[in-house]
Amino acid sequence: MPAADGVRRYATGTTVPVERSRQELERLLENHDATAIGVHRDGSGTVIVFRMAERLIKHMVRCPHEQTEQYAEREFRRRWRSLLLIIKAKLELVASGDSSVEEAFLGQIMLAGGETLYESVHEPLARHYETREPAQLLLGAGK
Repeated sequence: MPAADGVRRYATGTTVPVERSRQELERLLENHDATAIGVHRDGSGTVIVFRMAERLIKHMVRCPHEQTEQYAEREFRRRWRSLLLIIKAKLELVASGDSSVEEAFLGQIMLAGGETLYESVHEPLARHYETREPAQLLLGAGK
């Protein structure tokens, strides 16, 4: 089923249960020497955290807010398959030497406060593009 923008989304119509995608992801991470793998689910979605190259990496699979429960469940399955694909691709880049863990997962590296690097810089970056003023993207910048 195409999305509102007319693009067919990856894994649309998948019947793979979320639990199987989660198990595949955990196995993939373990095979690439990730440690401290944790999965937490709440009303907003599922957070996956793991440690690689001395960095904590956090991904989120948000719960879809669709009109029907059946559609939301299908969309959640699709999002899990998509997450598995993107992490698999990033790990392949790292394993082949074409990227470092930090480069591949830069936006998802978790900072001391629990937010990701992306979460800490996306608002100042957006302001920079709106105003064209220099952005202070790093914590403590300009002090």
